[in-house]
Amino acid sequence: MILQSQISKLSNRLFKEEGGRRIPENVLERDYCIAWFLVGLSRTALRDCIAFKGGTALKRCHFSDYRFSEDLDFTLLQPLSFEQVKQQLEAVYDEIKKASNITLEKYWMMSNSNFIKKKQD
Repeated sequence: MILQSQISKLSNRLFKEEGGRRIPENVLERDYCIAWFLVGLSRTALRDCIAFKGGTALKRCHFSDYRFSEDLDFTLLQPLSFEQVKQQLEAVYDEIKKASNITLEKYWMMSNSNFIKKKQD
């Protein structure tokens, strides 16, 4: 887990290095969590079944100076059931918790729909 003081130090350092451009601390914290999610995802079989796309993919994979993005966009490359994807994502969440002590809120995309449902524990 990253401490608030570390986020503040990083924000201040980036402010100096970027010539007065301040990145809000909440954006840095979210970006840190996104990085952990992508690491966890890369350690599962799901990594071979999805394509990473969108603004976050552009920033992470192609253009380091691209805007910070808040969401993760993926496309399935092969047919998987909702339950198969959900099971793999549970493994990702467990890996992240174990490695970083970060607990992410779980949201599940409902099969064949356009909304996201927050997981009820």
